[in-house]
Amino acid sequence: MSEIALKPTTLAATLKALIPQRTLCINVTGQPGIGKSAIVKQVAAELGMNFIDTARDYAGSEYLLAQVFRERGRVDVHVGTKTFSRTADGAQRDVDRSLSVLGVEAIDLYQLHRTDPKVPIEETWMAMVELVKAGKVRYLGLSEVTLDELKRAHAIYPVTTLQSELSLWTRDAIENGIL
Repeated sequence: MSEIALKPTTLAATLKALIPQRTLCINVTGQPGIGKSAIVKQVAAELGMNFIDTARDYAGSEYLLAQVFRERGRVDVHVGTKTFSRTADGAQRDVDRSLSVLGVEAIDLYQLHRTDPKVPIEETWMAMVELVKAGKVRYLGLSEVTLDELKRAHAIYPVTTLQSELSLWTRDAIENGIL
């Protein structure tokens, strides 16, 4: 990464120019330290961002966010994170870990990141619904699923968000019927 990309003011100005409608979401990855929490805090504040999308498996990003929250609080910032575990027990274990690391009482958006063809989505989704009922999670979402999986999960409990990669290299969302 170039030196200029690490300067918060330059990064914020660049993002504002590229995205004039001022996106409200930032995906945070990387190890804590080397001033990253200050950069995240300043850029997010300058852009008026109020939603941070992360995951425990994104190279320490939840630790980075926890550092930001300790420094400035969590005022008007919503957090979305994901479970990479595709089992009911794994999803529950992951949310407890994320709550502990982030130091928050509830996660605003909790997403299942990809499904396991060996585990029915209904099994994992029901476990995630229990997390909402327990007050650990406010909303549920899915990431990288098929149209059939989306319909099956939504029949059990509303799917608030759907996150699908679409790029020159990945066309799965088109091929599996999501788009």
